[in-house]
Amino acid sequence: MRFRSTYDDSERYYSVGIDEETGQGVLEVVLTGVVWTSLFFRLSDNELNSFQQDRHSLDDLAERLAHDKGVHVYSDRLIT
Repeated sequence: MRFRSTYDDSERYYSVGIDEETGQGVLEVVLTGVVWTSLFFRLSDNELNSFQQDRHSLDDLAERLAHDKGVHVYSDRLIT
């Protein structure tokens, strides 16, 4: 994957962009703490379209992804 960010929300610690290899929408969630790390999750076309209309439409999803870390509910979206 080659992530290219198109939007950064520095207050909520996430970025929206695309995987330049596939053209798929991607949400990067930054996990904060002792060591900061990023996790990348696939976005659906609907989510990406909604985001283009409303920049805050992914705020809640980004928070849920950060809490889940792609371990339970969102493991199918996690890009490894």
